[in-house]
Amino acid sequence: MTTGQCNRCDVDSLDKVYKVKDFYFVGGAYGKSSERNMMEEIMNNGPIVSSFEPAYDFMFYNGGVYHSASLEDWVYDGETRPEWEKVDHSVLMYGWGEEDNGDKYWELQNTWGS
Repeated sequence: MTTGQCNRCDVDSLDKVYKVKDFYFVGGAYGKSSERNMMEEIMNNGPIVSSFEPAYDFMFYNGGVYHSASLEDWVYDGETRPEWEKVDHSVLMYGWGEEDNGDKYWELQNTWGS
């Protein structure tokens, strides 16, 4: 994940401003998307909104690749994927990459702090 240096959002000072004119679930419905669907959507149509439930330490993130809680920390009642996943934070997802060690990551624009 990367971070920008925006201390104040002044829309009039931006070179480009994008507006939503249509929206839909990538993959067709809630929970039906995949990493590939998301990559194709970003590549073909630009950034997408992604939501998740960050761990407490996410608010202190300031650069590099953020590693969230492991799968075992959120599995609910023995299910590997609950019907509805709890989310309370949304970000703009604009790209992806892979570290030299093979760790894959999403590039996000966050809205907490600078």
